[in-house]
Amino acid sequence: MRSPISPPDPYDAELVRDLPEDAYYFTPAQISWDRERKGFWYPVLYDDAAVSFSLFPAREAQIFEPEFDLDLDLGIPPNHYLDLDLLYFDSNSQVLLGHGLVRNSDNPTDAYTLSFLADATDLDPLFALPKNTRNHDLIENPFSSWLPKFTMVPPGYCPAEDVALIDATPVSATSFRQSPEMHEQLIPVIAEVEGRHGTFWSTDIWLFNPSDEATTVHLRRLSNDVETTLTLGPRASTHIPNVLSWVGGGQTGDGATHDALYVSAPFRFGEHLRIDGKIWTEKPDTGGTFGHALQAVPAPYGYSNHAQYAMAFNGELASVQPPFQRYAAFLQLDTKVSGQFRHNIGIVNPYEEVLEIALMWGYDDEVVTAWQLWGPPNGFPEEARVLLQIPPKQIRIYDIEALFPEEISGTWPAKVGVLGQRPAPIWFSMIDETTQDATFVPYTNYQLPALHYDERQPMDGTCVDFLDYDRSYRLALPTVAHTPGVNASRWTTTLYGYMQPDPSEYPSGPIAALHLGPEDVCSDGQPQYVPGVMGSDPEIWSQYSQENDLGHEPGYYRCVHPDVVRSFSGCENATRVLGGLEIVTGSWFSGFSRTFTTRNDGGTFGSMLPLYPAGGWPIQHFAGIEISPDTRINLGFFNGDHDHDIIHRISLYDASGGLTAEREFVLNSLDSRQMEIHDFSPGVDLAEGTYGLTVMPLDGVEVDGTPFQGHSWAYVSIIDNRTNDPVNLW
Repeated sequence: MRSPISPPDPYDAELVRDLPEDAYYFTPAQISWDRERKGFWYPVLYDDAAVSFSLFPAREAQIFEPEFDLDLDLGIPPNHYLDLDLLYFDSNSQVLLGHGLVRNSDNPTDAYTLSFLADATDLDPLFALPKNTRNHDLIENPFSSWLPKFTMVPPGYCPAEDVALIDATPVSATSFRQSPEMHEQLIPVIAEVEGRHGTFWSTDIWLFNPSDEATTVHLRRLSNDVETTLTLGPRASTHIPNVLSWVGGGQTGDGATHDALYVSAPFRFGEHLRIDGKIWTEKPDTGGTFGHALQAVPAPYGYSNHAQYAMAFNGELASVQPPFQRYAAFLQLDTKVSGQFRHNIGIVNPYEEVLEIALMWGYDDEVVTAWQLWGPPNGFPEEARVLLQIPPKQIRIYDIEALFPEEISGTWPAKVGVLGQRPAPIWFSMIDETTQDATFVPYTNYQLPALHYDERQPMDGTCVDFLDYDRSYRLALPTVAHTPGVNASRWTTTLYGYMQPDPSEYPSGPIAALHLGPEDVCSDGQPQYVPGVMGSDPEIWSQYSQENDLGHEPGYYRCVHPDVVRSFSGCENATRVLGGLEIVTGSWFSGFSRTFTTRNDGGTFGSMLPLYPAGGWPIQHFAGIEISPDTRINLGFFNGDHDHDIIHRISLYDASGGLTAEREFVLNSLDSRQMEIHDFSPGVDLAEGTYGLTVMPLDGVEVDGTPFQGHSWAYVSIIDNRTNDPVNLW
């Protein structure tokens, strides 16, 4: 679940092929709001005096609606213009962030950096840096690990030796705005429906109010806007079984088998309503259950990171200029073992009109970029692209493999690009065909390399940027495993996603570091390349690529990392390993893990965890903790702070909000710990029922008196004792 200060996608850019009505009145120093397209126009001035216009959309909820177009005056001096390098809209705080160079029109090499924050409700600048100041000396990002560094040097500019090139970390503007009154989240699917192989799926949700004030919760269906309310006392929790029927759908209501649910409550910074859910079915032979965790996402558009397409399938796109989104979102399917998994995509249409989403089987960055720029390359067939149309205010679920003909899905790699002109909540699930257990991922994958600017040098009459991978910028999985467990379970972690550097240079995989406890010594915690494999048969693709003269290297498709623990040098024969994993990548959308146990018949039960933001969370809350003799509950912790041991305060509240147990412990730097919930507070009898949990990492002080902020990388794993099916909360 995204916290109030979690990282949205910094590349909310789209290519717009026409101009605003008053384009000819724009000056190179002006940024304007377009109320029709709901975005910010800014002009780019080229060396030949040509001007192109790009639109940055404001994609999230609660975007402002001014009654007239407003312009932002940055006080650019006469005979100067703004060469804008980065424009970023923080939808949580409604603040616009910009970085760029102010250039002298007569001498473009006479330039200085400019950074600004603007209140987007009236476009008044909050502050802008004066001339000849180094922006990274004056603007400090309180959550500096949100985003990677961006170069402040515009394309095509070869500097003189005395011009400083400045790396700039985008500023978080969350603290500069008044908090909104309500915080709205979306449960992207709730179901009550018969499934394959005699299964019947229903949805339970749990709500936890972590604040010390009572809160009123509003629940509203996507399909008909019918609203239900309830009140939760301070730190109280509630469990709503079969929630679709509870809000008027399902067999006892209007017959709807699927819907989505908006949930809103008062905005309380760091203490927002926590929502956890589970879609589950019974397993008759054991009396147990299996299913998948269900995370709420930001309303109304979820974690939209799919790129915009202008002319979807006719191959007539003109050259794409920055800031067009460089990489497309994608889904990594796992077809290494034929028939082991089927894969679904779920799409929520929050609009009053039809939503179109395009899928591209066999996507890689090279293919999609070439197609967007020059039309389909040789051998890239039209049948590999499918356009989905989702009716207004509806949710649709598609079997991805069923959308494409066998000659496509059986030859091209099982990596599917996701493109769309409008933001929308999209989720992905993979279902084990033997057990029917599902793994739910509430976002599409999106690659953003962890780069930092090194230098720019003249070369062959042009300018060349030299970038390097910033190995200090790491996102963490709080746990990966290769270890036996309770009830004859055997836990293994597979990593999915594209997180590697340029595969032409580093074909062996992403840069990662495995951090184990003192008793696990197979890894020294140093970063190394982790090999990956294709999600489908590499020999079939290699033969097909050669026969059709495609020339695409398989490195772009090596997005599956089976048994990632044993991928590390020294851990090839590990048998009992549990620890945290750090990956050098620029986006937490880059991938996810699935930790699973395997039955004797080869079937699996598993659950996912995402990459946690670099720097972790300042606080975490968990709902959905249902203590029962049928389940075992593990609390897991990882300390991703490379410099500090962190004191964790763990507080467990019963359904009425009473403090049942509380404990503090120190977690050493890069150490991890997992404990069963009954061991969390010895001597305290935990009665059956619903609980809420708060993990508070305490701030600390350096030896020299310098304060530092505590951060948390916690998770909760709930396992059905009868099936060994896990559900992870994060």
